Amino acid sequence: MKRKKLLMLATLLLSTSLIIPNVVSVTVKKTVNTKTIDDTRKTLTDREKYAVIVAGGPLLDSLQDEFWRTAQHAYYTLRDLGYDDDHIYYLSKGFFYPGVDRISFFISVKNAITGWLANHADYNSDVLIYFVDHGDAYGNFYPGLFLPIRGKLLSRWLQNIGYHLCTIVIDACYSGNFIKHLSGSNRIIITCTDSKNYGYARGGDEVIFSKYFFNALSYGYSYGRAWEYADHVIADDDDIDSQNPQIDDNGDGIGHGTHGRDYLPMGGDGYLALFTYP
Repeated sequence: MKRKKLLMLATLLLSTSLIIPNVVSVTVKKTVNTKTIDDTRKTLTDREKYAVIVAGGPLLDSLQDEFWRTAQHAYYTLRDLGYDDDHIYYLSKGFFYPGVDRISFFISVKNAITGWLANHADYNSDVLIYFVDHGDAYGNFYPGLFLPIRGKLLSRWLQNIGYHLCTIVIDACYSGNFIKHLSGSNRIIITCTDSKNYGYARGGDEVIFSKYFFNALSYGYSYGRAWEYADHVIADDDDIDSQNPQIDDNGDGIGHGTHGRDYLPMGGDGYLALFTYP
């Protein structure tokens, strides 16, 4: 373990992702209590479960603590739901957090999906891919400054992944841009906002959509109910005036969600997500 951490530290120091990218981030200065997670709850199906968690962004970033904290929340939620540690591949600049396997930058994210996930998941597996980081209006997700990940590229990485069902959750500004590229059969695509609006974080706490989404999963909600739960929190928050969570699970490449409280199904989306659990 010590050797692993030293290797990760050396990689961090060599990584070009220490430079701050020119992307949009928005912080809301408010904190909310988090419900205690029950450590006895298990996953609700007997299929093999695999997850890739990515907390991106450069090290020298005003929201890096929020990204780290949110990704750790996701990790602990999946462990609580019965995922074995060796079924979770966790990437973060916060290499000192429990469970982190590699430092997040472009190459390590690619290897996590096209290498580790491709070698472990099969058509009897359910797969979750979770990204939290900055995004920009061009549809980029930033593990660091250089070589951002776009929807078309991520779609190509997924072509050789075997799975029964794949759920992709992206919490970044303008993340709705990913839906048209990632939508497909037996896929649930969830984004914290649409292609035109910001995602928000609470300073000193977590990224807002993800915090309540993973809270809801820890309560035993399905992906669809968890999306509704987070969507309602955002709609009811007077400090947030533009975030618009989206969901697509019918494979038509069109996400649905409004600036108000939404209930699934809507616009043909939500039927799969309402009955799918992590």
